[in-house]
This record gives sequence, C-alpha cells and structure tokens, in this order.
Amino acid sequence: MSLVARVGRKSWKVRALFAGIYTILAAGAVTMVYPFLVTFSGSFKTGVDRADFDLVPAWFTDDAVLYRKHVECKFNNSVSAFNVATRSRAYSFASVQPPAPPPEARVEDWSEFMRSSPPGVNEWTLGYTVHSGDRLELWKHREFRRSLMGEFGDDLDAFNRAMGAHAASWLAVAPPVERPMDRRYRPGGEPLLEAYRKFKAEQPGWLRVHSSLDGRFTRQFLEPQYGAIANYNRLHGTDYLSYDEIVLAETAPSNSLERADWARFVREELNTQFIAGQAGAGSPSRVPVESLRVDSPEIRYRRFLRDKYGGRLDALNRAHCAAHRSFGAVPMPVLEADYAAFLEHRGELRREFLTANYRQVLDYIALHGRALLNTAVYCLLAVLVALTVNPMAAYALSRFRMRATYRILLYFMATMAFPAAVTMIPGFLLLKGMGLLNTFAALVLPGAANGFSIFLLKGFFDALPRSLYESAELDGAGEWTLFWHVTMALSKPILAVVALNAFTAAYGNFMFAFLLCPDEKLWTLMVFLYQLQINGHTALTFAALLVAAVPTLIAFLACQRVIMRGIVVPVEK
Repeated sequence: MSLVARVGRKSWKVRALFAGIYTILAAGAVTMVYPFLVTFSGSFKTGVDRADFDLVPAWFTDDAVLYRKHVECKFNNSVSAFNVATRSRAYSFASVQPPAPPPEARVEDWSEFMRSSPPGVNEWTLGYTVHSGDRLELWKHREFRRSLMGEFGDDLDAFNRAMGAHAASWLAVAPPVERPMDRRYRPGGEPLLEAYRKFKAEQPGWLRVHSSLDGRFTRQFLEPQYGAIANYNRLHGTDYLSYDEIVLAETAPSNSLERADWARFVREELNTQFIAGQAGAGSPSRVPVESLRVDSPEIRYRRFLRDKYGGRLDALNRAHCAAHRSFGAVPMPVLEADYAAFLEHRGELRREFLTANYRQVLDYIALHGRALLNTAVYCLLAVLVALTVNPMAAYALSRFRMRATYRILLYFMATMAFPAAVTMIPGFLLLKGMGLLNTFAALVLPGAANGFSIFLLKGFFDALPRSLYESAELDGAGEWTLFWHVTMALSKPILAVVALNAFTAAYGNFMFAFLLCPDEKLWTLMVFLYQLQINGHTALTFAALLVAAVPTLIAFLACQRVIMRGIVVPVEK
C-alpha cells in the first residue's frame, strides 16, 4: 500500500473519530437543552395548557389557544361560571372554541347599552382575580394588592388596622370572593370589600363577568331538576328545542308549572338585589307571586333593544343576523362581545401571560419574609469562610511536610464517601447542644471545612514552584506573606472554583437550612420556594426553578473568566 493511501486511510479514521465525538457531544447537548426548553415553556402555562409539553407555548402564535387561556382566567378558572354567563356547555376550558366573528351591530348594541345603562357594581364580578383550585395569582389579584400597598405605604400593620384584617404578610391579601347571584350572598360594608368595589369599578369593562340570570335559572336550576329538554317539554307542555331558549321572565309566567318553577327560583335561589317591587322591603317568600318582579341585566338589555328598534323584531333580527321569536328571548351577547374584546386586546393578553407567573414568583420572594436578605448573608458568609478555612488547611498540608499528611488527606477524602443526609441528624444534635439553632452560625459552620476543597487546593499548592517561596524567604517574607501574597495570589483560578462550589452549596441548601432554622424569619430563598411549590401550580414550579437558577448562572459567569484564565494561560505558556 502506498504512502498516500496509508495517510488517506489514517486521515479518514481521524475524521470518523472526530465525527463520532461531536455526534456524542451534540446528543448530550440535546438531552440537556430539551428538558430546559420544556421547563421554560411550562413556566408560561396556566390550567388550560399545563399538560402540553411543547417547546414553544402554542399561545405565542395560536389565537385559539390564547382565547382559551383568556376565558379560563376571565372566568376565574370556573367552567360552571363560564357556562352560566355564556349559556355554553363546555366540560373544560381546553374544549372551548372561539366563536364565529359576531355581527358588528350585535356588539355595538351591547357596548351602547353598557354605556347608557351600566349594571351596578354588585351585579357583576371582575375577571382575572382568582384561579380557583390552585395558587396562581392572576392579573387583577396582583394589581389590587399593589393598589393597597400603595395606599398604605407598604405598612401592613396600618392595613390590618384599617381593614380589620389579620394578614401575616402582603401575600395573604386577596380580592374578596363575590357571588352576586347566590341567595345567601349579602354584600356588606366591610372596609376591604368597599376598597375592592372601588378598585373594580375603575377596571376596563371587557374584564367584567356579568350576571346571567337566564343561565343560572336554566343551567343550575331547571336542568338538574328535569334532565333532558324532552322531559321538561313533556311536563310543561312546551316545545323548546333546548334549554337555551328558556329565559327567566320578568314576572311570573301564566303556565302553572312554569309559574311554580319561576316562583321557587326567585323566592329561594335568587339574590334579592335582582328582585324589584315589594320584595325589596321584605323577604320574597312573604310577598305574593303576582307582586314579584325580576330586574336583571338581560331584562334591561331587552328593554334597550325594544326602544332602539321601535319594537320592530324584524329590524332587530336583520341587524343581529338572528331569528329571535320575541324581544323577551334575546340573550345577552356576552360570548360575542367578549370575543370581539379579545381580538382587540390580544397583544395585552400575551404580555400578561408572558410575565404573570414570573411576577408571582418574584412577588413571593420579595414580600415573603426576609428570604433575599437571609440568602445573601448566608451565601456571603459561606464563601468567605470557605475561602479562609480551606486554603489555610491546604496550605499547612502543602507547605509543611508532616508525616501524617496523607492520612489526613485520606480522612478528608473519606468524608466524600458519605452523603449529607448521613450527617444531618448528628450535625443537628451537635448544633442544638451548642445552642446555635436559628443562627447563621448553624448554617455556615457545618460546611466551613470541605474535604474535597482541601484536597483540590493542596494539589494546586503543591504545583507552585518552590523557588518562589525560597526567594520570598530570602527577602525576609514571613509565613503570612508567603500565604497571602504568594500562594493566594497565584491560586485565583482554583479559589474561584472553591468559591463557586461554596456558593452553590449554600444557595441550594434546603433541607438542612430548614431543620437548623425552624424560625421563619431565618428561612432562606430555597425554603420559601419549596413552600410555594407545595400544592402549587406546575407553571409556578417551573418559573420558580428558572428564577432560582439565575443567581447561580451569574455566579458562574463571574467566576468563569478567572477559571478559564487558570486553564488557558498555563497551556499557552
């Protein structure tokens, strides 16, 4: 075989080897990047898309997914509230589909009605206030808390005195739960409720959830009682195609069974704020059914349409592209008006969903105890102690050739064979016996001396030229000068590694920090983030993990140049 052929074959083998190495490295990179992207994508989720493990959240570009997230949060994660308000039949928000673009006249008429005869502040609820079933804090929840913090100058004690509350922190302050259609709901004059009413009255109209008495009457009163619409028609002698055609009449119907249903719902189920006439002066149960009259947003909206179109049903149907049987059967166009508002505010909604979970995590960190201060003090002390104790121990082993040096090193290395959980209980008992619980000393002292760091530093110190020490000694340098100005000055790369290890160990310390400091005033960031994740939303967990990773990334970038200088510069020389 010629020389050229042998060189060519060797070159091919080298290229194949490098190709294989790069392939393995690329596969390893993918296994690291993919989970990160899933975590990053999951940090922007809510309940409707929490099970979608996509690398890029679909709502970034898909308006249908964004709409489902919008209705989920606007109706405060209550499917039943959505079905009642819009007279829909969704089983989950994931199944909700955007409606067809509504006729402009229908939306314009609703907007005009809202401007001319807006419902009272107690007749509607505000969306984006509570995510029922989990710990997500929505848009208006955060804004309401910030408004109170601004009003009281961040003085929680002043807030508690003024509102008659007992909040342990600002995180415990939340909008009051309103149920305007419930019979037993009585909006009293509590200071917090009055402050919330003032707040929600200032919010944009497209975030309001209007009370639909028709939906409440059919979805939660008639359907559970009669089942299928065929059973209802058979008993009542009617011919409705669905429950969506049934409305809560202003006065009692003439049909005897319909009249009985109407009277029982109004007297036993409906909130008295929607009952006009003599019922306002006493209990509806004591008022004759002929004197009862319902005053709801739907009824006022139908009067508005009748007046606007001069009682001409055909003109209304042409304008609304509908086929209503009468003005009394016209529903509130809640779904259509909400979709039109959604199309107009898509950019604002995307910005909200992009930052909502991260804002909640940051608020939790900033407003919950002294987590940031405690973590900063703990990490600073841990790094300072690690850069003091470990280098001094390693310097003694490297500088003074003791007979037991290698036995001591073996002892240090043996400490690496046992996980931290093994020493947790003995360490706790020892610190408790010393009376150091609930102190920073309890956090710092157990990790002051690290066997691996001492072993690493000794190896680095051994590699330093002995001639430097001899020259310094000839110039009259003492032991402290040799340690500080020679050894430490030439060991910055390895000291950066030790500092980085000490920082990550202290910053990520959760269980030991939780055991040693039961007092919440000394809890570190990791303890608080763990509390946030308990019974929390998956998206909050992902967002908390990413936020918690930022300080570690900053610390690594700060040490990276020093570490790389210690690797690259000696090789170049």
